[in-house]
Amino acid sequence: MANLLGYKDRWKEDKWCICGDFNVVRTMEGKKGEDGSFLATRVEMYEFNYFIDTMMLFEAPTVGCQFTWFQSNGRTCSKLDRFLLSSEWIHRDQNYA
Repeated sequence: MANLLGYKDRWKEDKWCICGDFNVVRTMEGKKGEDGSFLATRVEMYEFNYFIDTMMLFEAPTVGCQFTWFQSNGRTCSKLDRFLLSSEWIHRDQNYA
């Protein structure tokens, strides 16, 4: 994520669409079935949210399932996959590809 922050500073392009499995949740509500007191989880959440705020991105809402990853035993699930968009991407010219 630090590399993307560096690109944002160098590039003048404001249209960003970043998607994928980020392997981190944004809030404890994005995780079910695990103890939420782990310090590493809270640090990762803070860093991920800091990245999103610094890049001035918005998370595209999802439709359907609340979680995108499920442990094979079915007891643990998390929302890890997401689309992050800049306002310029959301309001881009319709001819922009």
